[in-house]
This record gives sequence, structure tokens and C-alpha cells, in this order.
Amino acid sequence: MAFLLIFIFVSATLLGAISGHYYVLPVVSFVVIPAMDTILGATRVAPPRWSLWIYYLPLQLYAVFHIFLIFWGCWWISTHELTLTEQVGLICSIGLVTGAVGINVSHEFIHRKSRLNRFLGEVMLVSVCYGHFAIEHIWGHHKNMATPMDPVSARKGETLYQFLPRAIIGSLACAYRIRPRRTQVYLASSFALALLLFWTFGPEALVLFLGQSWIAFSLLEITNYIEHYGLTRKEIAPGQYEPVKPNHSWDSDRWLTNKMLFHLQRHSDHHLHPRKPYPALTLTEGAPRLPTGYAGMMLLALVPPLWRRVMDPRLGSLHASARMHVITSQ
Repeated sequence: MAFLLIFIFVSATLLGAISGHYYVLPVVSFVVIPAMDTILGATRVAPPRWSLWIYYLPLQLYAVFHIFLIFWGCWWISTHELTLTEQVGLICSIGLVTGAVGINVSHEFIHRKSRLNRFLGEVMLVSVCYGHFAIEHIWGHHKNMATPMDPVSARKGETLYQFLPRAIIGSLACAYRIRPRRTQVYLASSFALALLLFWTFGPEALVLFLGQSWIAFSLLEITNYIEHYGLTRKEIAPGQYEPVKPNHSWDSDRWLTNKMLFHLQRHSDHHLHPRKPYPALTLTEGAPRLPTGYAGMMLLALVPPLWRRVMDPRLGSLHASARMHVITSQ
């Protein structure tokens, strides 16, 4: 499935540009995939326990495709006379690949012990100007998720447009507090890459690099918004919170987007067992369920009244169930 994902996203971008259809990938991502999620429904089986080298090899190969795609896009936009609409379409398509695929693969790699995988994850994050995620996510988010100390856990009633600036700025600030020198290295590396692309291909390439980066890390933070919206851990002492439980992350059981995102949507299990490889993640009993996959939830999040109409009643049901559990246990 990893090979299939790489083929679909990368080839759709390349072939779309070559044929002049620059919006093929956005349409596939936000029209076709949400529709297919509804049609194909939920997964009912546990993931296979593949040999890890079979699983990681295509993801490692993707890292090469990832960097190639950014350089190819910079070359393409600087050597072809594109309209503004075509330029936007190309930037959006590449950003969808580097975000939906690249950051997702990076997220998997920075959790692994392998130096090669961690290095590849960091390189891909630097290529979308978000290298500090490798620090903030591991030593910040996993410790503080679903608490007021976590800048990337969305609060109940917080719109996506309120959340995004807080998450983007807060995650960088968090990484800088934890490892300032390492964060500076990541920032300097992204700046050097931007200069290299500008010097090699010109100003259009710089616009593409910055544009695809913004789309990529925005997709990451929209995903964070979806994964923890409104869920909170109880404060058991001043500044101390209860251990992470299944009900602190939203899961999705949609078959297609789970396959395409390497089971990232089984997010509760990821927080309970951060070292567990993506193929081994399972749907966790007690974890709240999203009504659809991440692609559909992203569209819903763009319209705050619809988002609250769908999600706030689910939060209310969770809180009511928790109160009932406390009463019956007493």
C-alpha cells in the first residue's frame, strides 16, 4: 500500500503538470477520497504484522521522491510559462504530496530508533520548513497532549482559524524551549535550502518552495486539530495531569484513508504506544470515533459552524458517559 500511495500522489502531480491538469491531485484528495471513504466504509480487521524492512523500504525510497519532487517543481515552474492559476495548482499539488505523504512518513520515521530513518524524517521536515516538529512532537506533544500546555491540542469551541496560528507559532516556541540549538539548525537548514533553490532556479522557485511548505505544515496542524479536538486530561495536582488514556485522541475507522495514511488515524494507539510501528497500530477500545476519515474531516473543519454541529455533540456524549461511569463506579 505504501508503493500505491507514492504512485498515486507523486504520479498524479507529475502527470497532471505535464498534461496541463494542475488540479488533479486536489480533486482526488478532497473530492474522490472523502467520497470513497463513505462508500468503502470502516475497516474490520487488525493490520497485518509485516516484516519491518518490507514496510520501511518503500517509505525510505519515498524520501528520495520527496526531495526530487520539490526540485522538479522548482525547475518546472521556472522553465514553463504558467498562468497564475496553473502556478497555484502546481504549488497546491506538491504541497499535498509533501504534507499528506511527506510529513506523515516523517512522523513515522522520527519515532524510530534507526538513525537512517530519523535522518530521512528530519530531511523531509526541513524541506517543508518544519524541522522543529521532530523536537516538539516527540518531547512536547506526546508529554503534554490534551492539556493546556500543548499548543497543538485544540480546545472545544476553538475554530480551525483560531487554532492554526496558535499551533504554528506555539510548536516552534515549544521546540525552541526544549532544544534551542537543534531548532536553530533546522531553521538554518531550511533557509539554506530556500537560498539554494532561489539561486539555482530563480524567484518562482522560491515562491513554490515557500508555498508548498506552508501547505504541508498547515495540513499537519489541521490534522492535529482533528486528532485531539476538545479532549482533555484531568489535572490531578497543580501542573500534573492524569496518564494518557484511549479517550484522549480521536480515532477513525475509515478503511481507505487508514490505508493511505499508514494507519495514522488509529491515533489513540499511537499515543499509548509511541514506539509501535504504524502497521501494528489498532483501533483502541474506549477511543472516541470520528464520523469519517481525515480528508473529509479537513473539509468539515474549514466550515466552523458545521464542524461544531458535528463534533460538539460527540464531545457532549463523551462527557456524559464519563460522568455516568464515575457515578456507577461509586
